[in-house]
Parts: sequence; structure tokens; C-alpha cells
Amino acid sequence: MLDGENLAPRAFTGQGIRNVTIRGFRITRYRPPDTSAALDGIDSEGWIVEDNEIDHNGNGDARTYGLRIGSRWTVRRNRIHDNGWVGISGYNATDTVIESNEVYANPPAWFEDTIGEAANIKLYGCGRIVIRGNRVHDGPLRGIWIDRSQPDITIEDNRVVNHGDAGIWFEVSYHGRIAGNYVERAGMRTTGCAAAASRLRTRPTSASSTTSSSTRTAASSACRRRATATGRTARASCAICSSRGTRS
Repeated sequence: MLDGENLAPRAFTGQGIRNVTIRGFRITRYRPPDTSAALDGIDSEGWIVEDNEIDHNGNGDARTYGLRIGSRWTVRRNRIHDNGWVGISGYNATDTVIESNEVYANPPAWFEDTIGEAANIKLYGCGRIVIRGNRVHDGPLRGIWIDRSQPDITIEDNRVVNHGDAGIWFEVSYHGRIAGNYVERAGMRTTGCAAAASRLRTRPTSASSTTSSSTRTAASSACRRRATATGRTARASCAICSSRGTRS
């Protein structure tokens, strides 16, 4: 076990470092600086991170993460939970596979996210990432959040359950694939169309604009039913509906 005792900033950091394997550790109670992670490999290449538990890392109100990926990584069979703002974070990373992980309770409790980052998994500006076969659950905010991605993000065969906001949020992104995911009880802290679209299974599709077309259709149908029942116009604040501010 690697225990930061709420004093040390990081267990591993390796900006620009290649071909590292981190296996079989518990990484806990680190205090990363703002916008960094307990296990931080930003701008690195070729790491394997597997069979670890990464938990209870944070630094007060600072934007901190359990794990931050680099490019051409493999991240598999980890348990990542109860970390500051994000469990798995990425910035401009490419060609990484994130599979068979359990990711939950990131952040541990709800707060007003005025920055727009808190989620179990949040990737920004990344491309050719595969997010496959993960259990992503019990997050007070979003589940899997892809923001302003490069092409060819794949999100498939994940189980995404119990989130305060969207289960899968594919934002201002294009040319991705979202398929075979099970999404249940998303949008639990919101009202309107989010509550209506609380149980969806995504079908194989390609997303050529902001969201997967089949996912958007399923969510939008739920949105319209909710809007009819309440007499309100449905907006895309729901789980895996369309992008922010678009009418369904």
C-alpha cells in the first residue's frame, strides 16, 4: 500500500516518461495540487496501470483526480473511488484503452460544479480512446463525460448506474461510437427530461455530431413523454440526451 497520509502530493508522476507498469498497489490519501492526480501521467506514453485500488485522494476544494492518463496507455481492472473531483481524468491523450475497471463515488459527494469537470470519468480533448466493459456507478454528478474530443472515441459495453447528472455525456464532440452500454438511474438530482430518460440501453451507432444518434433518439422520446405529462418543453439536460441547450 502507498499511503500519502494526507501530506504527500502524489504516488507517481511521470510527465514525458514512457513505458511504465504500475500494478497491484493501493494508492490512497494523497493530496495532489490543483488540476493534478495521485497517479499522474499527463503527456506520458505507453503506461500499463492495472489491478490497483486508487481511493480517497483529494485536497479540499482543489480540482484533483485519482488517475490522469497519457497516450497509448492500458488502464484495466482497477478500482477507483472517492477521489476529489474525477476518478479517471485525461487531457489531450490518444490511443488509450480503459477497460474492466470499477469507477465510483468520484467525487464522494455532490457539490455545485461551476467549473464543469466533476465526474467518475472525464476526458477533455482526447482521441482514439476506448472505454469498454467498465462498471461506472454511484456518482453524485456525471458518469462518463467526453468533452471536445478528437475523433474516434469508443464507449461500449459499460454499465453506468446511479448518477446525479448524465450517465454518458458526449459533449461538443464528433465521430465517436457509443454502443451496448447499460445506463440506469441517471439524472437523479435533476428534473424534467433527465428523470424520464433514466433507463436506456445504447444500440450500436456512430456519432457524427455532438451525440450518438440512437442514444439521442431514445433519450429524446423519454424527454417528449415527460414534457407532455408536465406541459413543459423538454431541454437536453437529461442523461445522454443531446448537447447542452439543444431542444429535443
